[in-house]
Amino acid sequence: MASYYVLEGYTTPTGVDSRQKVKEYQKQLGVRADGIWGPETQAAYAASGMGNTGERWGLLHGGSGYGTGAANTFGAFYNDALSMLGTPSISVHTPSRAVIEKDIAASLRPATDRAIAARRDEADANMAELDADAAARGMGASTYVTSMKGREMSESENDVAMLESNYGATLAERVASYMQYYANLELQAAMQNAQLKANAQNAAMGLAAQWYNAYLAANPKTGSGAKGGSGRDSGEEIEYYTLDAADYEAFVSEMSAKDRSRLFYSDDTLWQESRDELYDALGRERYEALWKKLDPGFRS
Repeated sequence: MASYYVLEGYTTPTGVDSRQKVKEYQKQLGVRADGIWGPETQAAYAASGMGNTGERWGLLHGGSGYGTGAANTFGAFYNDALSMLGTPSISVHTPSRAVIEKDIAASLRPATDRAIAARRDEADANMAELDADAAARGMGASTYVTSMKGREMSESENDVAMLESNYGATLAERVASYMQYYANLELQAAMQNAQLKANAQNAAMGLAAQWYNAYLAANPKTGSGAKGGSGRDSGEEIEYYTLDAADYEAFVSEMSAKDRSRLFYSDDTLWQESRDELYDALGRERYEALWKKLDPGFRS
């Protein structure tokens, strides 16, 4: 395992076990990429929210929340900046299916009703002509006339049924089309809101970093300086940091049931990598014992 540096009193997320990985974190956080995990990096890391279970760059992170001291100060700056900037959002008003169906029916139904009425009027006219023709011929209420009128009535109702069927199919198709349209609008809004939120967070992070740097300049004994210096040049003790198997077990035991299920079963790359990390740290026997203990649905 490659060597790397952590200032006394600070810890890296699990898996950050080389100077290069520390630098990668620092680049993402927008702080000086010197490969040393100290107060500035820790504060930016805490404020970014990367330490939440199952989020970016690995699963089992050390520490919790904003921590203390300088990290709290940076977190307060970040929250103030985010509150000041605000997070714009786009909302989509999606009517219910019933409302959509009612609106579409209002435009389709009149034409259908007119077509049905016209077909029935046609049938009535045809049957009246049959009666008139039969009377002119002196046939009266013959079986033939009755049969012809029955056939005309049957054909008329079949045509009406077809008109109703076409109406129902057209209505369903248009309702589905509008529902998909609104679903697409909601998806686009969600994606746009996620981008707007990320932009606001990045802007708040940059503003908080400026305030925090000004704060450190005005308070030189804050953060690592309170321990007698800042960094290796001040003579501050440098220590190597890692987690033992008990630390991993304790962390997984405190996870939510949902996240534990993802850890043990998810095919998502992040969770697979976390699962491999846990397996390597515990070994097969201890890993399966922990899995069996925490998951009633354990399957080896």
